[in-house]
Amino acid sequence: MKLKFYEVTTCFFDDGKVTAAITRTIEAGQKPEDSRNSNDKCDVYKDWFETKKAAKQFIKDAEEA
Repeated sequence: MKLKFYEVTTCFFDDGKVTAAITRTIEAGQKPEDSRNSNDKCDVYKDWFETKKAAKQFIKDAEEA
């Protein structure tokens, strides 16, 4: 059975700015692995959620942090 998953990409910039958005939606049998990496401008996190509501709440929380 395939389920829908929402990927949220969050960028934490060196100057303290934070951006977050739903960047991808997929259907899969299991939730993909979360990931993170860094570049010269920011730390980038990709987190997966089972509901759009949970993804939107995560975005709200990240932007208010």
